[in-house]
Amino acid sequence: MKLNVAISSFGGQYWQQCFYAMDTANITSITPAFNSAGRDCVSTPGSASAAAGPATFAGGSTPVGLTFLENQNYRLFPTTCSTCALTQEGVAPGLKPYRQHESVFGVDYQLAKNLAFEARWDRRRLDHVIEDSSIFNDTNGSETFVIVNPGQGVNRTFLGFCNFIYGAQAQQACTSSSGAYPPNNTIPGARSYDGVEFRLTKSHANNWFGMFSYTYSKLRGNYTGLTSTDLADGSFGGRKFAKQQPLVRRAVLLMER
Repeated sequence: MKLNVAISSFGGQYWQQCFYAMDTANITSITPAFNSAGRDCVSTPGSASAAAGPATFAGGSTPVGLTFLENQNYRLFPTTCSTCALTQEGVAPGLKPYRQHESVFGVDYQLAKNLAFEARWDRRRLDHVIEDSSIFNDTNGSETFVIVNPGQGVNRTFLGFCNFIYGAQAQQACTSSSGAYPPNNTIPGARSYDGVEFRLTKSHANNWFGMFSYTYSKLRGNYTGLTSTDLADGSFGGRKFAKQQPLVRRAVLLMER
């Protein structure tokens, strides 16, 4: 699974902000004091933002000219999802691990004493992927992400997934006033690869040997896979499907005397 999905979903990233009204021009007096975890704006785990206190400053008191307004925890996910915690995304029940299957077939045939022909066929299909999914609730402006197998399990249909996230609120959150709905069946993650390689190899004889290889392959689907192990996850935050249908033809000729 993409690294950034796990980091941002299960507490690896901290998103807490303390807001103050600034009525002083003495900027140098504002010196945050970090705690042992390197944070100066903290709250009690699991508490609502209204219960969180002000930030900490050097000297132990708020500088003159600053008025504390609020402490906002942006990792709060108000939802009725049965697997969702207050500060962590939920996990769909029956979540399946990332999996793909592959079939390979090949044949080698000796054409002459020093000449051989090889052929390889490779077929790969994606079975399950792991991503986060959400449905925006315009009744209260919230959006809850849940880790799912796209297009499978509770995420197989729009209405089923909406009911899972919002429960009793689904009547409002999943109802369109205009009567327009997205397609009920959601799209699963897919990536299909087919490739065939032909190779002609001449063993060393008469002071030279050589190899010619030709590969024809096709990759299609909507899931690119793991793009990067960096925090930015390939600049897409680990949350992007991309349609790709490249067609690759490759020929290689290698000779040496």
